[in-house]
Amino acid sequence: MTIALAFSIVTLVVSKPVTHLILSFSDASDAIKYYSEQYFTIRIFSCPAALLNLVFMGWLLGNHQAKKAMWLLVCVNFINIILDLIFVPGLEMGVKGAALASAIADYLGFGLGIYFIYITWINQQFPKMKINFNSIFEDILVFLKFNLDIFIRSLFLQIVFSFMIFKGATFGDDIAAANAIIMNFLFFTSYLMDGFAFSMEAVVGSSLGSKNRQKLQSSLLITTFWSLIISLICTFMFALFGKMIINFMTSITEVRIESNIYFPWLVAFPLISMWSFLLDGIFVGATLGREMRNGMIFASAVYFISYGLMHQYENHALWGCMLIFMTARWFILAWILRYDQQASQKLFELSK
Repeated sequence: MTIALAFSIVTLVVSKPVTHLILSFSDASDAIKYYSEQYFTIRIFSCPAALLNLVFMGWLLGNHQAKKAMWLLVCVNFINIILDLIFVPGLEMGVKGAALASAIADYLGFGLGIYFIYITWINQQFPKMKINFNSIFEDILVFLKFNLDIFIRSLFLQIVFSFMIFKGATFGDDIAAANAIIMNFLFFTSYLMDGFAFSMEAVVGSSLGSKNRQKLQSSLLITTFWSLIISLICTFMFALFGKMIINFMTSITEVRIESNIYFPWLVAFPLISMWSFLLDGIFVGATLGREMRNGMIFASAVYFISYGLMHQYENHALWGCMLIFMTARWFILAWILRYDQQASQKLFELSK
């Protein structure tokens, strides 16, 4: 929580100049820049609550409280949807209303997260919390030593997504809007797969800690099986109902047309990406942060090299390279798991 709050304060302080700097690198239209800055100016104030909610999620999942973590996410998103309907079409607040809805939802989720932690603490009869300020900075350094690798890994992931959003905006407002709609399908699939990744993290971590080989093997098989089932369902839903869902999400004819042109790239996304999410869970559970970092750096390099070779296809290149990127992610992690002696020994030490 200390790290989250410190990062939030820094973010709030530098948000305005950084926003102008980022937008100055974009070739998007003046309208997109204007509304992006309008949204970000409001949304950034939810940074403390949003980051603390991630801390609460990690703590709940680490204590095997997956249902509470799920309800925290469900409630935040449900409140966000309701407030969006009230502020945007209801009060006609536009982009400002969407940003305000998300910010309020994050702070209400923060309150719910505190409640979930409190009842979990009581039910599991944890000892009374005592904060030793003399050692807290030492603890933070130990924490950062492992999480620095995860941070770098996440940074490269965000660089790829940010490049895709910014580059897509240079192809016109209609394509930028279409990409935003298609991104929702991508994020929807990612959130589903994240559930299996979280499960894999907890199971691998507890199995290695307790040296329970049978639990590790059965959990890997079960999680992979259900992940594959959900991925197949998503693939069929995208293939059969993708156009209908797009038409529901926007009434603008030009955006519908552009969305349907590029949407076929997303049909294969669930089946291709599921393996990278599962392997992410395995690597986090086994605390293989350095290997995850290296894998993401290589996968990002593959993405940008691929786009450099295919850039003449413009927006099709962006989406095609995203599939290449997801494939590279799981392929590189699988290669590391197979051929990196230190990583393989750490995960499969139960077999000795």
